[in-house]
Amino acid sequence: MDQEEQLLTYKEVAEYLHVSITQVYRYVKEPMNPLPRIVLSPGTVRIRMRDLIAWTHGIFDNPNNETAEKEEK
Repeated sequence: MDQEEQLLTYKEVAEYLHVSITQVYRYVKEPMNPLPRIVLSPGTVRIRMRDLIAWTHGIFDNPNNETAEKEEK
């Protein structure tokens, strides 16, 4: 399987991003730019590596990121 197609658990995402699992739950529930997830069954959720990479690029590379705008003000 291609690494970008790899499905990650919340724990694996937390380890990859160096954040807590609680923070990963917050990212998924973020109203403006939620971390994309795949619900395989009730209680079984995964995050595709390519979606995680794209999401992180959107957070750090997006000039229209609201967080960046707030910090500039």
